[in-house]
Amino acid sequence: MEIYKGSMILALASRLWGGVCEAFKGGAAHRFCLWLARLWKASASYAFFAHDGPLGRAWEGSRARALVERLINLPNDLLHRLYCRIGPAAERSATVYCLYALGRYSAPVFCLMILAMLITPQESWNNMYSLVFALAALGFFWCSGVSDPRRRLSLEAVGPWACLLALAAFMSLLWSESFSMSLRFFVFALICMLCVVVFVNAFDSEGKLMAFLLALCAGLAVCSAYAIYQRIVGVEPNPSLTDLELNAGMPGRVYSFFQNPNSYANILVFFMPLMLSMFFFAPRRWQRVAFLPTFLLCVLALLMTYARAGWLSFAFSIFVMMCLLCPRWVPLVAVVGLCCLPLLPDSILNRLLTIFNFSDSSISSRGVIYSAMLRLIGDNPVFGVGLGMDAVRDAAYVSVAYRNGAIPFVHGHNIYLQIWAESGIFALTAFVAAVFLKLRDGARALRAGCPNTLRGVIAGSFSGLCGAMLFGMTDYPWSYPRVMVMFWLLFAVLCAAVSISKHSEKAGKLS
Repeated sequence: MEIYKGSMILALASRLWGGVCEAFKGGAAHRFCLWLARLWKASASYAFFAHDGPLGRAWEGSRARALVERLINLPNDLLHRLYCRIGPAAERSATVYCLYALGRYSAPVFCLMILAMLITPQESWNNMYSLVFALAALGFFWCSGVSDPRRRLSLEAVGPWACLLALAAFMSLLWSESFSMSLRFFVFALICMLCVVVFVNAFDSEGKLMAFLLALCAGLAVCSAYAIYQRIVGVEPNPSLTDLELNAGMPGRVYSFFQNPNSYANILVFFMPLMLSMFFFAPRRWQRVAFLPTFLLCVLALLMTYARAGWLSFAFSIFVMMCLLCPRWVPLVAVVGLCCLPLLPDSILNRLLTIFNFSDSSISSRGVIYSAMLRLIGDNPVFGVGLGMDAVRDAAYVSVAYRNGAIPFVHGHNIYLQIWAESGIFALTAFVAAVFLKLRDGARALRAGCPNTLRGVIAGSFSGLCGAMLFGMTDYPWSYPRVMVMFWLLFAVLCAAVSISKHSEKAGKLS
Protein backbone atom coordinates (compact mmCIF):
# COMPACT_ATOMS: atom_id res chain seq x y z
CA MET A 1 0.00 0.00 0.00
CA GLU A 2 2.90 2.37 0.68
CA ILE A 3 4.15 1.83 -2.88
CA TYR A 4 0.69 2.62 -4.21
CA LYS A 5 0.35 5.80 -2.15
CA GLY A 6 3.79 7.02 -3.22
CA SER A 7 3.18 6.60 -6.95
CA MET A 8 2.18 9.81 -8.75
CA ILE A 9 0.87 7.89 -11.79
CA LEU A 10 -1.32 5.61 -9.71
CA ALA A 11 -2.50 8.50 -7.56
CA LEU A 12 -3.50 10.44 -10.69
CA ALA A 13 -5.30 7.39 -12.09
CA SER A 14 -7.09 7.02 -8.76
CA ARG A 15 -8.29 10.62 -8.82
CA LEU A 16 -9.46 10.33 -12.45
CA TRP A 17 -11.30 7.10 -11.76
CA GLY A 18 -12.78 8.59 -8.59
CA GLY A 19 -14.16 11.42 -10.69
CA VAL A 20 -15.72 8.95 -13.12
CA CYS A 21 -17.32 7.07 -10.23
CA GLU A 22 -18.70 10.28 -8.72
CA ALA A 23 -20.21 11.22 -12.08
CA PHE A 24 -21.74 7.75 -12.30
CA LYS A 25 -23.44 8.19 -8.92
CA GLY A 26 -25.53 11.05 -10.19
CA GLY A 27 -26.75 9.29 -13.35
CA ALA A 28 -29.64 7.07 -14.37
CA ALA A 29 -27.39 3.99 -14.57
CA HIS A 30 -26.60 4.29 -10.86
CA ARG A 31 -30.28 4.61 -9.97
CA PHE A 32 -31.01 1.54 -12.09
CA CYS A 33 -28.31 -0.44 -10.23
CA LEU A 34 -29.77 0.62 -6.87
CA TRP A 35 -33.21 -0.52 -8.03
CA LEU A 36 -31.79 -3.92 -9.01
CA ALA A 37 -30.08 -4.20 -5.61
CA ARG A 38 -33.36 -3.46 -3.78
CA LEU A 39 -35.15 -6.01 -5.96
CA TRP A 40 -32.49 -8.64 -5.17
CA LYS A 41 -32.66 -8.04 -1.41
CA ALA A 42 -36.44 -8.43 -1.45
CA SER A 43 -36.29 -11.77 -3.29
CA ALA A 44 -36.58 -15.29 -1.88
CA SER A 45 -33.18 -16.14 -3.36
CA TYR A 46 -31.51 -13.44 -1.25
CA ALA A 47 -33.24 -14.80 1.86
CA PHE A 48 -31.85 -18.26 1.05
CA PHE A 49 -28.31 -16.94 0.66
CA ALA A 50 -28.46 -14.57 3.63
CA HIS A 51 -29.84 -16.92 6.29
CA ASP A 52 -28.57 -20.19 7.69
CA GLY A 53 -31.67 -22.23 6.92
CA PRO A 54 -33.11 -25.08 9.01
CA LEU A 55 -30.02 -27.31 8.71
CA GLY A 56 -27.68 -24.55 9.85
CA ARG A 57 -29.90 -23.69 12.82
CA ALA A 58 -30.36 -27.34 13.80
CA TRP A 59 -26.60 -27.93 13.58
CA GLU A 60 -25.87 -25.65 16.53
CA GLY A 61 -27.31 -27.96 19.20
CA SER A 62 -27.81 -31.22 17.33
CA ARG A 63 -27.26 -34.54 19.07
CA ALA A 64 -25.44 -35.89 16.03
CA ARG A 65 -22.82 -33.16 16.23
CA ALA A 66 -22.47 -33.64 20.01
CA LEU A 67 -21.99 -37.39 19.52
CA VAL A 68 -19.33 -36.97 16.82
CA GLU A 69 -17.47 -34.36 18.88
CA ARG A 70 -17.57 -36.65 21.89
CA LEU A 71 -16.07 -39.50 19.87
CA ILE A 72 -13.25 -37.47 18.31
CA ASN A 73 -12.40 -35.96 21.71
CA LEU A 74 -12.44 -39.27 23.57
CA PRO A 75 -8.60 -39.61 23.79
CA ASN A 76 -8.41 -36.00 24.93
CA ASP A 77 -10.99 -36.62 27.67
CA LEU A 78 -9.23 -39.78 28.83
CA LEU A 79 -5.90 -37.97 29.13
CA HIS A 80 -7.50 -35.13 31.05
CA ARG A 81 -9.26 -37.49 33.45
CA LEU A 82 -5.98 -39.27 34.09
CA TYR A 83 -4.36 -35.90 34.72
CA CYS A 84 -7.06 -34.96 37.25
CA ARG A 85 -6.84 -38.33 38.98
CA ILE A 86 -3.09 -38.01 39.50
CA GLY A 87 -3.75 -34.69 41.19
CA PRO A 88 -1.01 -32.30 42.35
CA ALA A 89 1.70 -34.80 41.42
CA ALA A 90 0.76 -34.31 37.75
CA GLU A 91 2.24 -30.82 37.81
CA ARG A 92 5.67 -32.32 38.53
CA SER A 93 5.31 -35.32 36.21
CA ALA A 94 7.80 -35.42 33.34
CA THR A 95 5.29 -37.34 31.18
CA VAL A 96 2.60 -34.68 31.63
CA TYR A 97 5.15 -31.96 30.91
CA CYS A 98 6.17 -33.71 27.68
CA LEU A 99 2.55 -34.14 26.62
CA TYR A 100 1.86 -30.48 27.34
CA ALA A 101 4.95 -29.48 25.33
CA LEU A 102 3.91 -31.66 22.39
CA GLY A 103 0.47 -30.03 22.42
CA ARG A 104 1.95 -26.80 21.11
CA TYR A 105 3.18 -28.44 17.90
CA SER A 106 -0.14 -29.16 16.23
CA ALA A 107 -0.08 -25.94 14.18
CA PRO A 108 3.65 -26.22 13.21
CA VAL A 109 2.95 -29.71 11.83
CA PHE A 110 0.68 -28.15 9.21
CA CYS A 111 3.37 -25.62 8.33
CA LEU A 112 5.82 -28.47 7.69
CA MET A 113 3.12 -30.40 5.87
CA ILE A 114 2.33 -27.68 3.31
CA LEU A 115 6.03 -27.02 2.79
CA ALA A 116 6.75 -30.72 2.19
CA MET A 117 3.84 -31.11 -0.21
CA LEU A 118 4.96 -28.14 -2.29
CA ILE A 119 8.66 -28.91 -2.64
CA THR A 120 8.80 -32.73 -2.80
CA PRO A 121 9.16 -34.16 -6.34
CA GLN A 122 6.32 -36.43 -7.43
CA GLU A 123 8.58 -39.45 -7.79
CA SER A 124 9.72 -39.06 -4.16
CA TRP A 125 6.27 -38.34 -2.73
CA ASN A 126 4.27 -41.00 -0.94
CA ASN A 127 0.65 -40.22 -0.11
CA MET A 128 1.11 -41.86 3.27
CA TYR A 129 3.25 -38.85 4.21
CA SER A 130 0.07 -36.79 4.31
CA LEU A 131 -1.54 -39.35 6.62
CA VAL A 132 1.47 -39.23 8.95
CA PHE A 133 1.31 -35.42 9.10
CA ALA A 134 -2.45 -35.46 9.73
CA LEU A 135 -2.22 -38.07 12.49
CA ALA A 136 0.70 -36.22 14.10
CA ALA A 137 -1.30 -32.98 14.14
CA LEU A 138 -4.29 -34.81 15.64
CA GLY A 139 -2.15 -36.50 18.30
CA PHE A 140 -0.46 -33.25 19.26
CA PHE A 141 -3.83 -31.52 19.55
CA TRP A 142 -5.07 -34.25 21.89
CA CYS A 143 -1.94 -33.73 23.99
CA SER A 144 -2.76 -30.03 24.31
CA GLY A 145 -5.92 -30.92 26.25
CA VAL A 146 -4.17 -32.87 28.99
CA SER A 147 -4.33 -30.01 31.48
CA ASP A 148 -6.80 -27.74 29.64
CA PRO A 149 -10.29 -29.23 29.12
CA ARG A 150 -11.22 -26.32 26.84
CA ARG A 151 -8.84 -27.60 24.15
CA ARG A 152 -11.36 -29.76 22.33
CA LEU A 153 -12.00 -30.48 18.67
CA SER A 154 -15.15 -28.68 17.57
CA LEU A 155 -17.11 -29.03 14.34
CA GLU A 156 -18.69 -25.60 14.65
CA ALA A 157 -16.37 -23.87 12.17
CA VAL A 158 -16.46 -26.79 9.72
CA GLY A 159 -20.21 -26.66 9.22
CA PRO A 160 -22.89 -29.31 8.67
CA TRP A 161 -22.47 -29.77 4.92
CA ALA A 162 -18.77 -30.67 5.11
CA CYS A 163 -19.67 -33.28 7.75
CA LEU A 164 -22.41 -34.64 5.49
CA LEU A 165 -19.87 -34.89 2.67
CA ALA A 166 -17.60 -36.93 4.95
CA LEU A 167 -20.55 -39.19 5.78
CA ALA A 168 -21.36 -39.59 2.07
CA ALA A 169 -17.73 -40.58 1.39
CA PHE A 170 -17.92 -43.25 4.10
CA MET A 171 -21.23 -44.60 2.83
CA SER A 172 -19.87 -44.60 -0.73
CA LEU A 173 -17.07 -46.86 0.49
CA LEU A 174 -19.59 -49.32 1.92
CA TRP A 175 -21.79 -49.59 -1.17
CA SER A 176 -18.92 -49.41 -3.66
CA GLU A 177 -18.95 -51.92 -6.51
CA SER A 178 -15.27 -52.50 -5.72
CA PHE A 179 -14.51 -52.15 -2.00
CA SER A 180 -10.77 -52.68 -2.42
CA MET A 181 -10.50 -49.90 -5.03
CA SER A 182 -12.53 -47.49 -2.91
CA LEU A 183 -10.72 -48.24 0.36
CA ARG A 184 -7.48 -46.73 -0.91
CA PHE A 185 -9.20 -43.50 -1.91
CA PHE A 186 -11.13 -43.39 1.36
CA VAL A 187 -7.80 -43.14 3.16
CA PHE A 188 -7.08 -39.98 1.14
CA ALA A 189 -10.54 -38.64 2.01
CA LEU A 190 -9.88 -39.43 5.68
CA ILE A 191 -6.65 -37.41 5.52
CA CYS A 192 -8.61 -34.41 4.23
CA MET A 193 -11.23 -34.81 6.98
CA LEU A 194 -8.56 -34.89 9.68
CA CYS A 195 -6.76 -31.90 8.18
CA VAL A 196 -9.88 -29.72 8.09
CA VAL A 197 -11.09 -30.57 11.61
CA VAL A 198 -7.69 -30.29 13.31
CA PHE A 199 -6.60 -27.22 11.31
CA VAL A 200 -9.62 -25.06 12.19
CA ASN A 201 -9.16 -25.88 15.88
CA ALA A 202 -5.36 -25.63 16.01
CA PHE A 203 -5.15 -22.28 14.20
CA ASP A 204 -7.05 -20.14 16.65
CA SER A 205 -5.11 -16.88 16.28
CA GLU A 206 -3.89 -14.51 13.57
CA GLY A 207 -0.26 -15.22 14.46
CA LYS A 208 -0.61 -18.95 13.83
CA LEU A 209 -2.37 -18.34 10.53
CA MET A 210 0.41 -16.00 9.44
CA ALA A 211 3.00 -18.68 10.26
CA PHE A 212 1.16 -21.12 8.00
CA LEU A 213 0.89 -18.55 5.20
CA LEU A 214 4.61 -17.81 5.41
CA ALA A 215 5.38 -21.55 5.13
CA LEU A 216 3.01 -21.64 2.16
CA CYS A 217 4.80 -18.62 0.68
CA ALA A 218 8.19 -20.34 1.01
CA GLY A 219 6.93 -23.53 -0.61
CA LEU A 220 5.32 -21.67 -3.53
CA ALA A 221 8.49 -19.63 -4.07
CA VAL A 222 10.62 -22.78 -4.31
CA CYS A 223 8.33 -24.73 -6.64
CA SER A 224 7.70 -21.67 -8.85
CA ALA A 225 11.41 -20.91 -9.10
CA TYR A 226 12.00 -24.53 -10.11
CA ALA A 227 9.27 -24.27 -12.75
CA ILE A 228 10.99 -21.21 -14.22
CA TYR A 229 14.27 -23.14 -14.17
CA GLN A 230 12.54 -25.92 -16.11
CA ARG A 231 11.50 -23.40 -18.73
CA ILE A 232 15.07 -22.07 -19.01
CA VAL A 233 16.64 -25.50 -19.52
CA GLY A 234 13.72 -26.63 -21.67
CA VAL A 235 10.89 -29.12 -21.31
CA GLU A 236 10.11 -31.61 -24.06
CA PRO A 237 6.56 -31.09 -25.44
CA ASN A 238 4.30 -33.97 -24.42
CA PRO A 239 1.75 -35.06 -27.07
CA SER A 240 -0.48 -36.55 -24.37
CA LEU A 241 -0.85 -33.09 -22.78
CA THR A 242 -0.83 -30.83 -25.85
CA ASP A 243 -2.09 -31.00 -29.41
CA LEU A 244 1.29 -30.54 -31.13
CA GLU A 245 -0.22 -29.79 -34.54
CA LEU A 246 -2.55 -27.08 -33.31
CA ASN A 247 0.10 -25.65 -30.92
CA ALA A 248 3.08 -25.81 -33.23
CA GLY A 249 6.04 -23.89 -31.87
CA MET A 250 4.73 -23.86 -28.30
CA PRO A 251 7.43 -24.84 -25.78
CA GLY A 252 6.99 -27.72 -23.37
CA ARG A 253 4.69 -27.11 -20.43
CA VAL A 254 6.40 -26.78 -17.04
CA TYR A 255 5.12 -28.86 -14.13
CA SER A 256 7.61 -28.10 -11.32
CA PHE A 257 7.54 -30.98 -8.79
CA PHE A 258 4.08 -32.26 -9.76
CA GLN A 259 4.52 -34.35 -12.93
CA ASN A 260 1.45 -32.81 -14.58
CA PRO A 261 1.21 -29.12 -15.63
CA ASN A 262 -2.56 -29.01 -15.03
CA SER A 263 -2.15 -30.25 -11.45
CA TYR A 264 0.56 -27.67 -10.84
CA ALA A 265 -1.64 -24.95 -12.34
CA ASN A 266 -4.43 -26.04 -9.99
CA ILE A 267 -2.18 -25.54 -6.98
CA LEU A 268 -1.14 -22.10 -8.20
CA VAL A 269 -4.78 -21.09 -8.67
CA PHE A 270 -5.52 -22.28 -5.12
CA PHE A 271 -2.93 -20.11 -3.43
CA MET A 272 -1.92 -17.20 -5.68
CA PRO A 273 -4.83 -14.99 -4.56
CA LEU A 274 -3.66 -15.48 -0.96
CA MET A 275 -0.18 -14.32 -1.87
CA LEU A 276 -1.57 -11.19 -3.54
CA SER A 277 -4.01 -10.32 -0.77
CA MET A 278 -1.40 -10.80 1.95
CA PHE A 279 0.93 -8.43 0.11
CA PHE A 280 -1.61 -5.72 0.95
CA PHE A 281 -2.84 -6.97 4.33
CA ALA A 282 0.12 -8.66 6.05
CA PRO A 283 0.78 -6.94 9.40
CA ARG A 284 4.56 -6.44 8.90
CA ARG A 285 6.51 -4.89 6.05
CA TRP A 286 9.00 -7.76 5.73
CA GLN A 287 6.07 -10.15 5.31
CA ARG A 288 4.64 -8.06 2.49
CA VAL A 289 8.07 -8.02 0.87
CA ALA A 290 8.04 -11.83 0.95
CA PHE A 291 4.53 -12.26 -0.47
CA LEU A 292 4.91 -9.99 -3.54
CA PRO A 293 7.95 -11.72 -5.18
CA THR A 294 6.33 -15.09 -4.55
CA PHE A 295 3.15 -13.93 -6.26
CA LEU A 296 5.11 -12.68 -9.27
CA LEU A 297 7.05 -15.96 -9.51
CA CYS A 298 3.74 -17.83 -9.40
CA VAL A 299 2.32 -15.66 -12.20
CA LEU A 300 5.30 -16.48 -14.43
CA ALA A 301 5.07 -20.17 -13.56
CA LEU A 302 1.32 -20.24 -14.29
CA LEU A 303 1.90 -18.69 -17.70
CA MET A 304 4.53 -21.34 -18.46
CA THR A 305 2.18 -24.20 -17.57
CA TYR A 306 0.13 -23.20 -20.65
CA ALA A 307 -2.96 -24.34 -18.74
CA ARG A 308 -5.79 -22.44 -20.39
CA ALA A 309 -8.30 -23.26 -17.68
CA GLY A 310 -5.69 -22.18 -15.12
CA TRP A 311 -5.33 -18.76 -16.74
CA LEU A 312 -9.08 -18.20 -16.88
CA SER A 313 -9.59 -19.47 -13.32
CA PHE A 314 -6.85 -17.20 -12.00
CA ALA A 315 -8.36 -14.21 -13.82
CA PHE A 316 -11.74 -15.09 -12.32
CA SER A 317 -10.25 -15.35 -8.82
CA ILE A 318 -8.70 -11.89 -9.16
CA PHE A 319 -12.05 -10.55 -10.38
CA VAL A 320 -13.73 -12.04 -7.29
CA MET A 321 -11.09 -10.53 -5.01
CA MET A 322 -11.61 -7.09 -6.51
CA CYS A 323 -15.38 -7.44 -6.09
CA LEU A 324 -14.78 -8.19 -2.41
CA LEU A 325 -12.16 -5.56 -1.63
CA CYS A 326 -12.44 -2.74 -4.19
CA PRO A 327 -15.53 -3.18 -6.40
CA ARG A 328 -15.40 0.34 -7.82
CA TRP A 329 -12.18 -0.53 -9.68
CA VAL A 330 -13.54 -3.67 -11.37
CA PRO A 331 -14.73 -2.04 -14.64
CA LEU A 332 -11.48 -0.13 -15.16
CA VAL A 333 -9.25 -3.13 -14.46
CA ALA A 334 -11.39 -5.32 -16.74
CA VAL A 335 -11.00 -2.85 -19.61
CA VAL A 336 -7.24 -2.50 -19.03
CA GLY A 337 -6.88 -6.30 -18.89
CA LEU A 338 -8.68 -6.77 -22.20
CA CYS A 339 -6.55 -4.06 -23.81
CA CYS A 340 -3.39 -5.82 -22.62
CA LEU A 341 -4.28 -9.16 -24.25
CA PRO A 342 -2.63 -8.26 -27.60
CA LEU A 343 0.61 -7.56 -25.69
CA LEU A 344 0.93 -11.19 -24.59
CA PRO A 345 3.65 -13.36 -26.18
CA ASP A 346 2.50 -15.13 -29.33
CA SER A 347 2.77 -18.62 -27.82
CA ILE A 348 0.52 -17.66 -24.91
CA LEU A 349 -2.01 -15.76 -27.05
CA ASN A 350 -2.22 -18.59 -29.58
CA ARG A 351 -2.67 -21.12 -26.79
CA LEU A 352 -5.47 -19.00 -25.30
CA LEU A 353 -7.25 -18.76 -28.65
CA THR A 354 -7.30 -22.56 -29.04
CA ILE A 355 -10.06 -22.59 -26.40
CA PHE A 356 -12.47 -21.83 -29.24
CA ASN A 357 -11.00 -24.47 -31.57
CA PHE A 358 -12.98 -27.69 -31.14
CA SER A 359 -10.50 -29.64 -33.24
CA ASP A 360 -8.04 -29.40 -30.34
CA SER A 361 -7.48 -32.95 -29.10
CA SER A 362 -7.88 -32.12 -25.39
CA ILE A 363 -11.15 -30.26 -26.00
CA SER A 364 -12.63 -32.87 -28.34
CA SER A 365 -11.67 -35.72 -26.00
CA ARG A 366 -13.50 -34.08 -23.12
CA GLY A 367 -16.76 -34.31 -25.03
CA VAL A 368 -16.37 -38.09 -25.29
CA ILE A 369 -15.40 -38.40 -21.63
CA TYR A 370 -18.27 -36.18 -20.43
CA SER A 371 -20.75 -38.28 -22.42
CA ALA A 372 -19.42 -41.43 -20.76
CA MET A 373 -19.67 -39.82 -17.31
CA LEU A 374 -23.27 -38.80 -17.93
CA ARG A 375 -24.17 -42.32 -19.05
CA LEU A 376 -22.51 -43.70 -15.93
CA ILE A 377 -24.34 -41.19 -13.73
CA GLY A 378 -27.63 -42.04 -15.46
CA ASP A 379 -27.20 -45.66 -14.38
CA ASN A 380 -26.23 -44.75 -10.77
CA PRO A 381 -27.62 -41.24 -10.07
CA VAL A 382 -28.34 -41.55 -6.33
CA PHE A 383 -25.49 -43.54 -4.77
CA GLY A 384 -22.77 -43.59 -7.44
CA VAL A 385 -20.51 -46.51 -8.32
CA GLY A 386 -18.02 -46.20 -5.47
CA LEU A 387 -15.41 -43.89 -4.01
CA GLY A 388 -12.29 -43.13 -6.02
CA MET A 389 -11.43 -42.63 -9.67
CA ASP A 390 -10.28 -46.28 -9.94
CA ALA A 391 -13.84 -47.42 -9.18
CA VAL A 392 -15.26 -44.98 -11.75
CA ARG A 393 -12.78 -46.00 -14.43
CA ASP A 394 -13.50 -49.68 -13.84
CA ALA A 395 -17.27 -49.09 -13.96
CA ALA A 396 -16.94 -47.05 -17.18
CA TYR A 397 -15.19 -49.92 -18.95
CA VAL A 398 -17.27 -52.74 -17.46
CA SER A 399 -20.59 -51.04 -18.27
CA VAL A 400 -19.33 -50.00 -21.73
CA ALA A 401 -20.24 -46.40 -20.89
CA TYR A 402 -16.92 -45.41 -22.46
CA ARG A 403 -16.66 -46.52 -26.06
CA ASN A 404 -13.58 -44.65 -27.32
CA GLY A 405 -10.53 -46.88 -27.08
CA ALA A 406 -8.20 -44.34 -28.72
CA ILE A 407 -8.23 -42.06 -25.66
CA PRO A 408 -7.74 -43.84 -22.32
CA PHE A 409 -10.32 -43.07 -19.63
CA VAL A 410 -8.51 -41.85 -16.52
CA HIS A 411 -11.12 -39.73 -14.76
CA GLY A 412 -14.07 -37.49 -15.57
CA HIS A 413 -12.09 -34.27 -16.20
CA ASN A 414 -14.77 -32.48 -14.17
CA ILE A 415 -14.84 -32.47 -10.39
CA TYR A 416 -18.64 -32.21 -10.20
CA LEU A 417 -19.30 -35.11 -12.57
CA GLN A 418 -16.58 -37.15 -10.84
CA ILE A 419 -18.04 -36.66 -7.34
CA TRP A 420 -21.53 -37.43 -8.63
CA ALA A 421 -20.35 -40.60 -10.39
CA GLU A 422 -18.37 -41.75 -7.34
CA SER A 423 -20.71 -40.98 -4.46
CA GLY A 424 -24.04 -39.90 -5.89
CA ILE A 425 -26.17 -36.79 -5.89
CA PHE A 426 -26.13 -36.40 -2.09
CA ALA A 427 -22.32 -36.12 -2.04
CA LEU A 428 -22.34 -33.62 -4.89
CA THR A 429 -24.96 -31.51 -3.11
CA ALA A 430 -22.99 -31.64 0.14
CA PHE A 431 -19.74 -30.66 -1.61
CA VAL A 432 -21.20 -27.66 -3.43
CA ALA A 433 -23.13 -26.55 -0.33
CA ALA A 434 -20.09 -26.92 1.97
CA VAL A 435 -17.91 -24.70 -0.22
CA PHE A 436 -20.64 -22.22 -1.13
CA LEU A 437 -21.89 -21.69 2.42
CA LYS A 438 -18.35 -21.24 3.72
CA LEU A 439 -17.82 -18.63 1.01
CA ARG A 440 -20.99 -16.97 2.24
CA ASP A 441 -19.63 -16.96 5.80
CA GLY A 442 -16.43 -15.37 4.49
CA ALA A 443 -18.39 -12.64 2.72
CA ARG A 444 -20.33 -11.98 5.94
CA ALA A 445 -17.11 -11.68 7.93
CA LEU A 446 -15.72 -9.16 5.43
CA ARG A 447 -18.92 -7.15 5.54
CA ALA A 448 -18.94 -7.18 9.35
CA GLY A 449 -15.52 -5.48 9.39
CA CYS A 450 -13.07 -8.14 10.50
CA PRO A 451 -9.47 -7.24 11.52
CA ASN A 452 -7.17 -6.17 8.70
CA THR A 453 -4.99 -9.31 8.57
CA LEU A 454 -8.00 -11.61 8.63
CA ARG A 455 -9.54 -9.50 5.89
CA GLY A 456 -6.63 -10.40 3.64
CA VAL A 457 -6.74 -14.10 4.58
CA ILE A 458 -10.48 -14.36 4.00
CA ALA A 459 -10.40 -12.46 0.70
CA GLY A 460 -7.45 -14.51 -0.58
CA SER A 461 -8.80 -17.93 0.40
CA PHE A 462 -12.30 -16.96 -0.79
CA SER A 463 -10.93 -15.99 -4.22
CA GLY A 464 -8.72 -19.07 -4.44
CA LEU A 465 -11.67 -21.36 -3.75
CA CYS A 466 -13.73 -19.58 -6.41
CA GLY A 467 -10.92 -20.08 -8.93
CA ALA A 468 -10.60 -23.74 -7.89
CA MET A 469 -14.32 -24.35 -8.35
CA LEU A 470 -14.16 -22.87 -11.86
CA PHE A 471 -11.05 -24.89 -12.73
CA GLY A 472 -12.90 -27.99 -11.56
CA MET A 473 -15.36 -27.61 -14.44
CA THR A 474 -12.65 -28.60 -16.93
CA ASP A 475 -10.41 -30.88 -14.87
CA TYR A 476 -10.42 -33.24 -11.91
CA PRO A 477 -7.65 -31.91 -9.64
CA TRP A 478 -8.11 -34.64 -7.02
CA SER A 479 -6.60 -37.25 -9.34
CA TYR A 480 -3.39 -36.45 -7.41
CA PRO A 481 -4.23 -36.96 -3.71
CA ARG A 482 -1.83 -34.30 -2.43
CA VAL A 483 -3.60 -31.74 -4.64
CA MET A 484 -6.83 -32.89 -3.00
CA VAL A 485 -5.31 -32.38 0.45
CA MET A 486 -4.15 -28.88 -0.52
CA PHE A 487 -7.65 -27.99 -1.73
CA TRP A 488 -9.09 -28.90 1.67
CA LEU A 489 -6.27 -27.08 3.46
CA LEU A 490 -7.32 -23.96 1.55
CA PHE A 491 -10.90 -24.61 2.66
CA ALA A 492 -9.63 -25.01 6.24
CA VAL A 493 -7.76 -21.68 6.03
CA LEU A 494 -11.03 -19.94 5.17
CA CYS A 495 -12.87 -21.79 7.97
CA ALA A 496 -10.20 -20.85 10.52
CA ALA A 497 -10.09 -17.19 9.46
CA VAL A 498 -13.89 -16.88 9.66
CA SER A 499 -13.90 -18.58 13.07
CA ILE A 500 -11.19 -16.27 14.45
CA SER A 501 -13.07 -13.27 13.06
CA LYS A 502 -16.30 -14.35 14.78
CA HIS A 503 -14.54 -14.84 18.11
CA SER A 504 -12.79 -11.46 17.88
CA GLU A 505 -16.14 -9.83 17.05
CA LYS A 506 -17.77 -11.47 20.08
CA ALA A 507 -14.85 -10.40 22.29
CA GLY A 508 -15.20 -6.83 21.01
CA LYS A 509 -18.90 -6.77 21.86
CA LEU A 510 -18.27 -8.13 25.35
CA SER A 511 -15.60 -5.53 26.04
